[in-house]
Amino acid sequence: MGAGVSKSGRNNISDRVRAEQTRILYANAPLALAIGGVGVLLLVGVLTGVGVTPVPVAALATAAIVALVGSHLWLCARYRRAAPDDTQWRLWLRLFMLAALIEGLTAGSMALGPPASHLDEEFVALLAAAVLASGAIAFYGADMAVYLAFSLPTLAPHLINALIAPDPNHFLLAGLIVLYQVLMLVIGGRANVQLLQGLRLRFENIELLEEITLQKELAEEANLSKSRFLAAASHDLRQPVHALGLFVAALRPLRMDATARGLVEQIAGSIGATEELFSALLDISRLDAGVVAMEPRAFALGPLLARVCDDYRLAAEAKGIGLTLRPASGAVNSDPVMVERILRNLISNAVAYTDTGGVLVACRREQGGQRLRVEIWDTGRGVSADEQARMFDEFYQAANPERDRAKGLGLGLAIVQRMAGLLESPVSFSSRPGRGSVFRVSLPATATPAPAAERPRWTAGAASPGLILVIDDETAIRDGMVKLLSGWGHEVVTAGGEQETLALLEGGLRRPDVILCDYRLRGGENGAALIGTLRGRYGADTPAILITGDTAPERLREAEASGLLLMHKPVPAGRLRAALGNLMEPAVR
Repeated sequence: MGAGVSKSGRNNISDRVRAEQTRILYANAPLALAIGGVGVLLLVGVLTGVGVTPVPVAALATAAIVALVGSHLWLCARYRRAAPDDTQWRLWLRLFMLAALIEGLTAGSMALGPPASHLDEEFVALLAAAVLASGAIAFYGADMAVYLAFSLPTLAPHLINALIAPDPNHFLLAGLIVLYQVLMLVIGGRANVQLLQGLRLRFENIELLEEITLQKELAEEANLSKSRFLAAASHDLRQPVHALGLFVAALRPLRMDATARGLVEQIAGSIGATEELFSALLDISRLDAGVVAMEPRAFALGPLLARVCDDYRLAAEAKGIGLTLRPASGAVNSDPVMVERILRNLISNAVAYTDTGGVLVACRREQGGQRLRVEIWDTGRGVSADEQARMFDEFYQAANPERDRAKGLGLGLAIVQRMAGLLESPVSFSSRPGRGSVFRVSLPATATPAPAAERPRWTAGAASPGLILVIDDETAIRDGMVKLLSGWGHEVVTAGGEQETLALLEGGLRRPDVILCDYRLRGGENGAALIGTLRGRYGADTPAILITGDTAPERLREAEASGLLLMHKPVPAGRLRAALGNLMEPAVR
């Protein structure tokens, strides 16, 4: 591996390579023993036939060969059963080498004794031994020490016989033996080097992959820890902000002087900015949690673009820039709410970051008419190449290093990217500093649909006074709810959790007109389950609103799965009043 690999890492790879060599030897051994055993028996026959090996020696050799082959096969079976790990290769390699050495000594011992009387007889015996040694390079060549442990004892007696023979021609035979052994070492050595390099590269890649996997898991765990921390922090921050919003909403109807009224409005403005941040964080969390359900349908793209551009035309004119929409025809099959949210964000950004010139919104067909591409061009400040990679990151704003909240939160494009991914509608952009940018959204085209009937909407009228049960473990939130709802004319009963709620039931609490319950209560209590208990007492149709400050994806999935009307802290007073007006019998419609 590279220079950054530790000594322990290098040792680990070395052990894995040696362990793999050992596995190869044991995997090859059964076939090698079968072929080698037959070959040695044939060698015994040849040597006995040419007179090199006496018959009694041949008989002993045959018995020894059978015993050795059986022992070696037994050793291989033990190895398979033991399945040793990468740190235990030394013992098993030594045992294998010892077995190979004994086999080589046995094969070579048959050539001990007086040299053959004729050179051709000795040559035949040597040829049989060379066949065994050549086979060993294929089966035992994974480790050159094991190969030498077998081949040297097999050939050495023939070399000795050739050197001590009185016939000078035997010296030529001795030279051939030495040349043969050197050639086998060169061939086997090169093959062995290639094997070792391949094994080392393989295990380096495996170790690198393991390290990458480990770092990925650590990064994911760190990201989860960050998400859990942010979710917990978001929940804890939402609680007092929610309570503060309730108190401010309760203050507004009261009589006060202009100074006090101005302070209340400033507090309300700060709360509104905080709610905007929390809403953006909630959007991110809901998209990451997969609880945002798409409702795709065919709709005309032109009217949607016209509506969005009309909404931002005054802002463009106030900056002295133009906002032009080229007439767009055609329809797409997608979720119109999400598509509008994406386009609003992109057009809003284009207007916000363009100081001179203008913004052009156009639409064109692509992929043979299968898709419609909306393009938003601007002559704004543009984005440098090194900043473009971060454009879709959360909280990143290229033109807002001072983090001025008046310039936005830096979450819009992150939300756009997630929504576009959910819709399978790629968003791309290109930009040149000082020249402007263009953002493109590719949408699936479809046949133009017939005009859809306007969906009936609930009114947000004030609800008739009724009994509202508020369940929340935060005292400040309960107090804020009491002041706000009482100011709207409702009777309010509060409880801090399941035990207090059950005590109210036992005390004969009549059926509430609406239950407002926090989702996560103290002691691990679940608001959705508590609403289920109350509905079991008062009836399944008892109106209820589940309120949560959680943004953790798993919590959002659980809350969404409850099927209850879900509102997220901090809940604006107007939205809460509208929800109550829709659930309770209204005073005025």
